[in-house]
Amino acid sequence: MKALVTGASGFLGAHLCEALRLRGNRVVALVRDDLGALDCQQITVRGGFEQVERTLSEYEIDTVFHLAAQTQVSTAVAHPIGTFEANTEGTWKVLEACRKQKVRRIIVASSDKCYGDGATPYTEKQALLPNGIYATSKACADLIAQAYIQEFGMSIAITRCGNLYGPGHTNWSTLIPGTIRSIFRGERPKLRSDGGPQRDWLYVEDAVEGYLKLAACDETGPFNFGTGRGTSVATVVETILRLMKTELKPIIDLKTGPGAGGMEIHEQILDCDRSLRVLGWRPDYTLEIGLIETIDWLKEHVQ
Repeated sequence: MKALVTGASGFLGAHLCEALRLRGNRVVALVRDDLGALDCQQITVRGGFEQVERTLSEYEIDTVFHLAAQTQVSTAVAHPIGTFEANTEGTWKVLEACRKQKVRRIIVASSDKCYGDGATPYTEKQALLPNGIYATSKACADLIAQAYIQEFGMSIAITRCGNLYGPGHTNWSTLIPGTIRSIFRGERPKLRSDGGPQRDWLYVEDAVEGYLKLAACDETGPFNFGTGRGTSVATVVETILRLMKTELKPIIDLKTGPGAGGMEIHEQILDCDRSLRVLGWRPDYTLEIGLIETIDWLKEHVQ
């Protein structure tokens, strides 16, 4: 496989590039700024979406993993236009470049956030009901990818993953790395909800396996990747506290969290039957094992 990964320096992108390289694939990483968690053992192209078509041609790319996105909800609220430019316009630019260069296979990263307040567990057939700028920008990208499948017959698969976590995730505003870092610092972790919201927590290596299986098949359209189980924010934090053997107790801050403006979705759980049936994919990591791996990595690299 000759693969282009956009957003290669991000959390998922770095893990995916490493997995592709270790399996003998030629990897071209498109990065806008610094390399982040990405190593230097793949071809690196610096630039934005305007570099995609030239890169596809120059390196004879046959598979594209489009992960590049503006992923911060707070940034989306502060900079909605930039978020739509990155997430929505960026997607059609990548897909149009792929269409012109006749790329064999494209994987587009969407999000479980696109389902919004829809009934759970979410299935790929239900309508997208995004809340807020970030989720709407990703839903637009999702629908654009579906349109390119329908209109041009392109081989595009769309991933809708649960909440990713694992080694290398250093976005401290998110629950798991933020909680772990607080405990290492001897600080009480801060909960920006009442602890009740449930999420489908997916270990990053399980997500990578899903992407690799999608690249190897010809099925198109959306695929859910999650555990099929919801775990509350409070339970995740309690598990981290237990694993790290601390007596610290969390602080509840309802003024600055995602629920402050009434946007918090109470339950997000994915039905992954299609991924199991079509790809033979199922997650290998339990939440506890995944958290142990994450804690160990952060202890070594960040503490």
